[in-house]
Amino acid sequence: MLTAKGEEIDKVLGLEFGADDYMTKPFSVRELIARIKAILRRTENHTTENITIKIGKLSVDFKSFTALLNGNVEKMTHKEFEILRILYEMKTGIKP
Repeated sequence: MLTAKGEEIDKVLGLEFGADDYMTKPFSVRELIARIKAILRRTENHTTENITIKIGKLSVDFKSFTALLNGNVEKMTHKEFEILRILYEMKTGIKP
């Protein structure tokens, strides 16, 4: 989040509402690049080999965003894939 609001409460609320980071203006380009690199380092470590999951007759590939139901391609939106991924993680504790 990039904003002119620099009070502590603004920062806390921004982070609590889902921001990965909080920067106030003015900022330096070097700081921005360093923060981006830090976020990328954190996200690179969360990839797993198990990208395809099977739930009954449904097979879902989160890497290619494809789903097969009884062997037939099932059309799903990106949001539907995200909801399915979150539900799967909550149920199994496994991050696909």
